[in-house]
Amino acid sequence: MITGDRFAFAATRPFRQTLCLALLAVSLTSCSSAPLREPSTSATSPTGLSIEDAEATAVDVMNKVAAEVPEAAEINREQPDIGTWQSCDATRHSWAGYTRIVLQPGTDIDAILDVVEHRWSRVDSFSVDRTIFKDGTSRIDISGPGDSLYLVRQEQIDYLRIAAFSPCLTLPEGMTPGDDF
Repeated sequence: MITGDRFAFAATRPFRQTLCLALLAVSLTSCSSAPLREPSTSATSPTGLSIEDAEATAVDVMNKVAAEVPEAAEINREQPDIGTWQSCDATRHSWAGYTRIVLQPGTDIDAILDVVEHRWSRVDSFSVDRTIFKDGTSRIDISGPGDSLYLVRQEQIDYLRIAAFSPCLTLPEGMTPGDDF
């Protein structure tokens, strides 16, 4: 019932309970500790990846490769939060980052590379190639979907470096190769 410019609220008890529960749900939702993420408005690749997805894909594969290193062999792991954009071709770019693992002295890095090569040669949509250099060290090249690439090799005596290059995509306007992300 409306009287003048005041509203008279004469609702039934079940209606008030439902209203209270709805208000409680709304207030609890707004207090959630997880931030709401807006849909990405960034450019996407032909496979539909946003720049955030490209980075996340590269980091995920890099972490899976790093997981092949036995825990007992690892002293320290460094993985910067920021990478850069590098050109794939004239119009597409790839997020590039790395993981550097410090190994126990005397760790058989070739045995680790053998495990990485074996595992990733069996993963659908990935291919593996091994290069042996004149100094006797090896590098594993893991090629993935969207022209993604992961390079795994010995760096210095007791370091293993995993370089990641995400699937290629077109950067959104305002971003250029070399930008940190």
